[in-house]
Amino acid sequence: MLELPTNRLQSLHQPSKQLLLHKVPIRFPVPSNLMESIETLMFINDALISLVDDLPSDALINATPLNRVDSHQARTAVVLTFDTEQTRNRVLRAIRERRANTAILREANFYFTDMPR
Repeated sequence: MLELPTNRLQSLHQPSKQLLLHKVPIRFPVPSNLMESIETLMFINDALISLVDDLPSDALINATPLNRVDSHQARTAVVLTFDTEQTRNRVLRAIRERRANTAILREANFYFTDMPR
């Protein structure tokens, strides 16, 4: 069994490093870390790149379903955990800038939100 280093385990539970990505496609069985699912990881990467095109490849350290996923679900909300709070804030700024810019066509197949407090 692969064990995460202690500092990485702590970072998985820090809302200051997390954002929610909604409408992420999933397949069963759903792994606990969705980064193990190639299709899901590609969707997440495409969503992030649509906001920040020069995001380092190791900026995202974990992606887990927000809630329990039922077998009939095709999409779910995913908690994205970033390497640092600065990376998360950079993505969040890009999200806010995109929302403020009405000239940019809105993506209908996914959206980001901040973690609920």
